Amino acid sequence: MNIYTAMVYAKSPRTGLDTNYFVGYVSASNLEEAIRSYEEDNMPWVTVIAEAKEIDVVKDIKKEYTDTINPREIVKDMNYDDFMDWLSISEGRDYIESAIKAFSKEGDDLLDYVLIMKQFLKDKYGDRSEE
Repeated sequence: MNIYTAMVYAKSPRTGLDTNYFVGYVSASNLEEAIRSYEEDNMPWVTVIAEAKEIDVVKDIKKEYTDTINPREIVKDMNYDDFMDWLSISEGRDYIESAIKAFSKEGDDLLDYVLIMKQFLKDKYGDRSEE
C-alpha cells in the first residue's frame, strides 16, 4: 500500500484567494484507487496529488493525526465561522458526540465549543430522547 496526499483547491473565506487545503492522506494500492476512494465517499472535489514516500512524511502523518484528535489543536486557529464549517463537514452524529467528549475533558476554557456542538447536534439531528 502507498500513502497519497489529498488536497482541495478552493477560495479562502478569510482572504478570498484561491488556496490549496490539505484534506488528509489515503492509503491505496495506486493513484486511481486513491482517487476512487474519495469519489465513492461522495467527495469528487478532492484531488489526490502525490504519493508520500519519505519516512519524514510518515512522521508528519502521525503528528497531523495526533493534532487532529487534540481539541486544542483543532480549534487553535479557528474563528466561529471556521468552527461551524468544521462541524458542518463532520462525519455524522457519532463523530460530533465523540468530539464533545474529547472537548469536555480538556477543561472549562473549551466549554463554549462543547455548547456549540451540543446545539449543532440538536439542530441537525434532533434530541436523542426523541428516538
